[in-house]
Amino acid sequence: MPKNLQKEIQNILFELLRGPIRPITEEMIGKRLGISRTPVRQVLKKLETDGLIEQKRKKGICLRSMPVEDLLQLYDVRAVLEGFAGKLACKTGGEGDIEELNNLAKRYTRAFEKGQIDIVDQLDLQFHRKIVQMSDNIHLSKIMDDLSIIERVFMLEKAIKSSVGETPVPTVPVKEPIPHEIIVETIKRGDSDECEKLLRIHIQHSKQAIMETKLRI
Repeated sequence: MPKNLQKEIQNILFELLRGPIRPITEEMIGKRLGISRTPVRQVLKKLETDGLIEQKRKKGICLRSMPVEDLLQLYDVRAVLEGFAGKLACKTGGEGDIEELNNLAKRYTRAFEKGQIDIVDQLDLQFHRKIVQMSDNIHLSKIMDDLSIIERVFMLEKAIKSSVGETPVPTVPVKEPIPHEIIVETIKRGDSDECEKLLRIHIQHSKQAIMETKLRI
């Protein structure tokens, strides 16, 4: 299955899970994309095998509850792998890549200053994905894609429960000790060791922010 189609199916699923319509079915997702149920079923089966969703006869597709401790462990892995990705990006990233990364960093800062939480989350995701892409390592990219899905499911579950008052969420984004712009500068200089160190600190801070909000989903 083409990677882009897999991501489109996942995106539609997550969009539907945010909405009020229930039950969510394979047919519903396929109809939104104009495709048959077969590729949809394949993606859903993978998400179910990974323990991220469950399919019930009457309730349709639902998120499976994920302990916050699982997400904290994920951030430990992310810190190591994205630090490595940043180290590689210092050697493989071109001028166009660095310019795109810098634009994402600036947009993130503007959204942060305005307190636009949803936009901040999306831009943060794009920023980190870009660094992994710049590493030019297909195996690393695949691993990080899988980790990203787990994180998205957790954050989606948190948002859904927050909307019905089941769990608290921060009302403003948490300020990072290492701004994105500083990370971009280290990549631009080609300082691979410093970039790896800063990315690890940056991601561990995100883990700490989650611990401090005491989210229990």
